[in-house]
Amino acid sequence: MSMCVTIKSARDTFGREVISEGMNEYLAIALQLIHERYVRGEGSFYKPYLDVLPEVEEVNPTFAWSDEDLEFLEGSPVLPATKSLQMKLKREWEALVANDVDGLASRFPDRFPLETFSYENWVWAFTMLFSRAIRLRNLREGEALAMVPYADLINHSPFSGAYVDAREVGDWLFKD
Repeated sequence: MSMCVTIKSARDTFGREVISEGMNEYLAIALQLIHERYVRGEGSFYKPYLDVLPEVEEVNPTFAWSDEDLEFLEGSPVLPATKSLQMKLKREWEALVANDVDGLASRFPDRFPLETFSYENWVWAFTMLFSRAIRLRNLREGEALAMVPYADLINHSPFSGAYVDAREVGDWLFKD
């Protein structure tokens, strides 16, 4: 578990004043991914893993498409779903990071500069989360969303019932 990026690792990195109880785990992990890649950089424990993660253009999720590209989806149910997700990501970034009053960039400008915790980097972090995060089950405290270095490279079917068993005692098991 110490190798995974989770809400716990984000809380260890930033403290409880930033990663509060009840914070959405996607938001916490996104902040840590940005911090590890763009702040710690070469000094990040996760650098070897970060180096193999793709760029947004390589994953090409529809929520990163321009309005012009989204026109090709006209009439598809994917279009309103994509627009909704784009608005949600922007709203969450603005509320958590960029809000002038209580956003992280206002409260902790040295730790969360907008040049680093930009919306562009937010989209990169969520591209990684949506394409690679794993739900770990059987933890002592239930389950957790995690970026698990290199486990996300395992080829998989979206209809698979397999999951990563993340018990901290004994071996890791892959279950059907």
